[in-house]
Amino acid sequence: MASEITSPGGKMKFFRQHGGAVSCYLLLVLWIFLLLAAMYRFMSREPSLQLVGVRQGEQQQDELGANAERVRRFCNEHFADGAEGRVGGDFSLLGATVVFRHGLRGPLVHLRNASALHCAQPPTPPPWANMSKAPGFTQMLGAFHSFPLAPTECSGLGQLTPRGAAQLERLGAALRVAYSERLALNDASRGAPVALLATRYRRTLQSAVALLHGLLAPLALPRLVQPFQEAPSVFFCFADCACAAAERLRRTIEAEAAAALRSHPAVTRLAAAAAPFDGVATPKAVLDALLVTSCHGSANAAAGPLAAYLEWEARRLAARFKPLALLRAHPLLRHLGAQLLRFVATPTPRLVLYAGHDRTLQYVAAALGLNTPDAALPPFAARLVIELYRKGMVIVNSWTNNRVTPFFFVLQGADFFFRLLLNGRDVTSSLSFCRSGLVVYEGVWGAKGQRVGVAASLCPLESIVRFLHDDYFAPFNATNAKDACSMHF
Repeated sequence: MASEITSPGGKMKFFRQHGGAVSCYLLLVLWIFLLLAAMYRFMSREPSLQLVGVRQGEQQQDELGANAERVRRFCNEHFADGAEGRVGGDFSLLGATVVFRHGLRGPLVHLRNASALHCAQPPTPPPWANMSKAPGFTQMLGAFHSFPLAPTECSGLGQLTPRGAAQLERLGAALRVAYSERLALNDASRGAPVALLATRYRRTLQSAVALLHGLLAPLALPRLVQPFQEAPSVFFCFADCACAAAERLRRTIEAEAAAALRSHPAVTRLAAAAAPFDGVATPKAVLDALLVTSCHGSANAAAGPLAAYLEWEARRLAARFKPLALLRAHPLLRHLGAQLLRFVATPTPRLVLYAGHDRTLQYVAAALGLNTPDAALPPFAARLVIELYRKGMVIVNSWTNNRVTPFFFVLQGADFFFRLLLNGRDVTSSLSFCRSGLVVYEGVWGAKGQRVGVAASLCPLESIVRFLHDDYFAPFNATNAKDACSMHF
């Protein structure tokens, strides 16, 4: 039989008898191959494959490096000085608002192994720990006068840690380099130049105090800082916090996120296996706990993959999240817009600080259309800065009463521009309402050929005023917050 098949005549006879079956078999193999290729191509877009797939060689190293970078981004302990305040030429800085997240904190839930948080107490309290006893500090602290000003323990639930306080002190030092001279922050001759608003959480108040210690001379704080103001919500919504439509949107987004998670069982298994606490182990809760330990020196291999999944989830839900962000961020954006106008009309304050949370920055960034990982999942000590500039203003210093006094002369045709920065990076060009009228400052060159100042984008002040007043609620086919918040989705 074998000799019949292998002979030329035998082959022809074999294919005449079984040609249909062989053809079907070959077609079936080809169809299975194409199906597997299509499935692999589709699944490779999902994060679950990256979480459980076996990677070898260079690909595996790339993935490990990307996950480690995600964790470093969240911890945000080694940030460099940003581009704040670095616009020169005939642009003069009038004021700046800084919305920032608190520093590294303890976990929000009880960990099974509290020793996993490698957070040694400093040998001595930070210099500002007993600042409230100095003259004038009680009045400056206002409603926060009874709060401890520095962390007292490392593992307190949701409390700022010593590393978090040091992180905010470094941020204050970076802002001092950017603004101390440009905004004359040490000059209180026309009133205290710095104002601060904080939510009523110990971690935000302590973060704010640490930042101020890095920003200004500590003993001069009562003279240079206006009394602290309390924000009643993480959204800085003040008197208009209720919004039924926002709550409906939040529940819808949470339901969609839960449905997406059910279709990624590998992520669920990873979160359950890595959870350092008892209870419901959602990817977000587990990542938060792992980041707290990872940022304090106890790395966990699951943190990076979980961060990758949440970044993917944020991109997938971005279109659904935008309406919620518009509703939740409106009170704070309106406050920021009003503050920009006050910079034009009044000499103080010149720097306004908002001590908030990750959600504070999430909503504002999404409402403004920023679509970066830092906007979707803000790291600890993240900051969003809006600067106001005036073009065509000359500053002349004169010597009066043994001190230098600045006089401002406005040239004809002076214009006001603002600039938006996220974690030190200029993102003004990302604003959709700034695409017409955007001014690009390329910097100027010094005598030795070096660039003085940095390339920057500036947007006319009237653009953000028009956006907040006329166009903000257009996606809801409404003209005001009350009508938008009454809508059903």
